[in-house]
Amino acid sequence: MFVGNVSVSLTPRTLISKFKEFGKIVSSRFRSCPVKAGYSKNTKKFAVMRKEFINGVDESKLSQNAYIEFESTESVKSAIQSGISGTDLFGTGHIVRLDFVSTKGAIPTASDKLIESKKFDRKKSIYIPHVPSTATEVDLTKAVESLDKSLVGTIRGIRIVKTQKNGAFSYILLSERTHATTAIKSCPTDGIETCFPNQPRPTKLKFLRIKKEDELQKDKQKKIEEFEKDAKIAAKNSLSRMKWQARLTAKGSGKVVSHHAMPRKERQEKMNGAALRISRKQIRK
Repeated sequence: MFVGNVSVSLTPRTLISKFKEFGKIVSSRFRSCPVKAGYSKNTKKFAVMRKEFINGVDESKLSQNAYIEFESTESVKSAIQSGISGTDLFGTGHIVRLDFVSTKGAIPTASDKLIESKKFDRKKSIYIPHVPSTATEVDLTKAVESLDKSLVGTIRGIRIVKTQKNGAFSYILLSERTHATTAIKSCPTDGIETCFPNQPRPTKLKFLRIKKEDELQKDKQKKIEEFEKDAKIAAKNSLSRMKWQARLTAKGSGKVVSHHAMPRKERQEKMNGAALRISRKQIRK
């Protein structure tokens, strides 16, 4: 079972004591601890032992994730259905989120799908792109509640997903669909300025609705088509700027000719290759 957003001060004994009533626990471990920069994957354990967390952030606001392995699958279901998810379970000010840990190749049962549908409602949630990696759930809660007084105390869960480029994005679940609509409509078009720890300048946060899967696929396909179109134009301009092109003649001797003297097929292949490289580079960005 995944236990998200627990305090960095939490001990394994306290963690186990809260969940042992649901069944026999085989093992438990903490992950995603926010240690300061400079530690590699293999040395993060020493940073946790020394409590060397990221600079400029109050330790009481920092959170990590935990994983608990039960002897039975029914224990996981009982814990998730018990209603403790979305509450301050450990009394540290952190709203805990419980979830299944999916196993590769495992097929979810009907009861698993039922729990999943009850747990997440797209229309009750909002999406925040471009969140600083130092942001905590406390910071995001204040940002949401600052939009409108009616949003105070309506947040039921926050998920911060960190990316490989030292950034992050977040999903926030509210108690009612009207609260999500209020948050989105109250946010200015260019976002609201929010100050985060260890950030020299305020960050503008945008609160957006979560799109359906088919809408996301359409947007992705539209972006790819735009990238390919721009890449072909850029490749054509790049090729036209080439005044001279060195080529080998059929006899093997070097010869410098204008690119316009190339066979049409060869010019087209070069342009297609350049367009593909530019397109891939843009999509990766």
